[in-house]
Amino acid sequence: MTEQLINFNIRENITGRKRMKMSELRQMIKEEIQNIFEFSVKAHGKRVKEWEFPSSSGTKNYTTVKWSDGVYSCNCPGWIYAKGGVRNCKHLKSIGAPPQKVSDIG
Repeated sequence: MTEQLINFNIRENITGRKRMKMSELRQMIKEEIQNIFEFSVKAHGKRVKEWEFPSSSGTKNYTTVKWSDGVYSCNCPGWIYAKGGVRNCKHLKSIGAPPQKVSDIG
């Protein structure tokens, strides 16, 4: 559902009457990603452990979190936009976390 919300918001702003600058689009995507991460806090309780990983481009860091209910999440694009009912990314793999079923994530 969250992925659909992001896609809808982006499509609405790109195809709407207002043309967006790339900087505005990037900011909107950044805010949507933050909303997803904040949803995880509400859905999964406290953060048990966190890992920071530099992006492959070296311009930012991504955070992988283990939540008190045993669910893992990451704020990287690989995890957020994963398809097929399972979320996984290289950051989860590097810490030995199992792929996360979308139904478990919420």
